[in-house]
Amino acid sequence: MVGFKKIKFYTNENVGSGELDLPEQQMHTTAYWLTIPATLMAAVPYAADDRRDGVVGLSFAMRQVAQLLLMCDRHDIGISIDSGDSRADVIRPESPQRIFVYDNYPAGSGSANRSTGCTSNC
Repeated sequence: MVGFKKIKFYTNENVGSGELDLPEQQMHTTAYWLTIPATLMAAVPYAADDRRDGVVGLSFAMRQVAQLLLMCDRHDIGISIDSGDSRADVIRPESPQRIFVYDNYPAGSGSANRSTGCTSNC
């Protein structure tokens, strides 16, 4: 559930709150993805939240390396993580983790296609 809360400056008094009902965002673009197998996720000897943090850190690193190798702006590339669960804060070790590096423009700008060639360099 997504919502907002208004707080008054200096006094932190609750002025109001409410729920937000925003439409789902969709963009047809191209992407490169990396799948981390479920066996590898289950073999990592850390708690579930630490595993999730590791996947998030890897996705940020992939984005930075892609920007460097493709010589593009930070806003040209986006990242998304699919943990196999509909809730974003839940990690399921029995399901594979997918990190998507996508073109942040409708129909794509070609960065995702060029990033597949960068895999051998990494």
